[in-house]
Amino acid sequence: MDLLVEPFFHEWRPDLDSLNYTGEAVAKAYRIFWENNGKLEENSCYRYETAEQVKQRFLAALEKYRRYDTVIIVPHGVLMRQFVSQKEIAYSEIITVDL
Repeated sequence: MDLLVEPFFHEWRPDLDSLNYTGEAVAKAYRIFWENNGKLEENSCYRYETAEQVKQRFLAALEKYRRYDTVIIVPHGVLMRQFVSQKEIAYSEIITVDL
């Protein structure tokens, strides 16, 4: 079994412009992300990665693994929620997704 670390399977980016450098600002961006259903309002003072950007980044990176029969991915919650509708995901929960 090949074991690889794929850098583009990383978690959601709360600060695309490196401006929200405090924990408080990142927490607020996270709250706004969920309040806006993963979308970014045009006039927002935050520049976080949208849910659609997370999903597209992941799918583009996944392309090189198409030759594998099965791929096991250990992602964070925001990335997981782009493919499952579960609001709560238990720590170390195994979820099977066919893409």
